[in-house]
Amino acid sequence: MLSGRATAALVALGWYDDIVARARPCDAILSRWASPEYVERTALLEPGGHGWIIDRSWFDPLVRRLAVRDGVTRVATSTQAPSTGRRVLATGKHAPPDGMRRVLGPDRVALTAAGPTGAVRGLGHRLTVEAVAAGWWSAVDDGVHVAVTYVTDPVVLRRHGGLDQAWRAVVRAAPGWLPADFRAIRPRVRPIRNRLQAGLAGPVRVGDCALSVDPLSGHGLALALETGLRWHDSDYPAWLAEQADRHADDGLAAHAAVPYETDYWQAGRSC
Repeated sequence: MLSGRATAALVALGWYDDIVARARPCDAILSRWASPEYVERTALLEPGGHGWIIDRSWFDPLVRRLAVRDGVTRVATSTQAPSTGRRVLATGKHAPPDGMRRVLGPDRVALTAAGPTGAVRGLGHRLTVEAVAAGWWSAVDDGVHVAVTYVTDPVVLRRHGGLDQAWRAVVRAAPGWLPADFRAIRPRVRPIRNRLQAGLAGPVRVGDCALSVDPLSGHGLALALETGLRWHDSDYPAWLAEQADRHADDGLAAHAAVPYETDYWQAGRSC
């Protein structure tokens, strides 16, 4: 998902038409979070208006091509200096520690499986989000594939003896809207690190290697685009710290709203 908050950054970068031409509008968010009933909220009430359903398999390469078109040069190593301009570190959340580091929440893991469009019945142009005892589920359909994601504690993988066993176990206990045949689809594993790491030395950091946030607090891709616009501002470190505070508060509120008293949700309330 690309939230409506990203609109301003996409327009400022000159990328809006290129991205929106391939994205699918997200009309609403259907959630079961703080109550036992599903609640639907129109996306028009979200900050920035409706967002877009994207597939990272085309979104990430497109962003790289647009950056190159606008004069960004990728260098092979951190010691290789660009021929012109300034060096910026944009290597994602796996960048090595450097300088200031602040943990904003517990580490998580996201398991994502892709099925054919329409596999989750009634989803349409909506994002579905649902809390369960040991994490939370989401589903979104871009018209080609439906992506189903389960976010949980990494210990779940070890507890079940590996990825395949863990995935089959969590799908068996998943909400009723998830088809049972998703058990046979091997998910992609993505670590989630929730931290501010602006760096006091070396190149300026942007994207996840500057500030990576739990997707539960939302707007992660929009935030990454905004860092690409703001990295050269004199108040960039202060702005990053402000965004970190905001996302930490949003994450705490989201965890506090869930009625479960399990280790997963309690860990998110204690950060």
